[in-house]
Amino acid sequence: MPLIAVIGTFYFYLKYLIDKSNMMFVYNMDYESGGKIRNVVTRYMYWNLLIFQLIAIFFFSQVFDNQLYLVSGTALLGLWAIVYFYGRHLIKKKYNLDTILAKKQEGSLQKDLLEQAYTQFSGLLTTK
Repeated sequence: MPLIAVIGTFYFYLKYLIDKSNMMFVYNMDYESGGKIRNVVTRYMYWNLLIFQLIAIFFFSQVFDNQLYLVSGTALLGLWAIVYFYGRHLIKKKYNLDTILAKKQEGSLQKDLLEQAYTQFSGLLTTK
């Protein structure tokens, strides 16, 4: 294996980390949404995934003229929906997202998050 590939990989990975850090913490973007657009984009991504899966299921069942694609695709789509909605419920329940959003609007979220991170970190130190 050529040595330049290893050096190039290391260089581009380091460049990625530096640019990521600069974009997140150094440069101030006036057009940032404060995390509001993430929810909209996530919702559209899930709908696009659903539409893609439906099109793929019907396409492969028609092209290969086999009902196995239709049945297995529909079963996998149902399994995906169960995992998605149940996982969303668990995340909301575990992280108390409704409470976090209410605190974010009040402005007391930063202090609570720091206290929570401190208690989790100190718990990790005492268990080992």
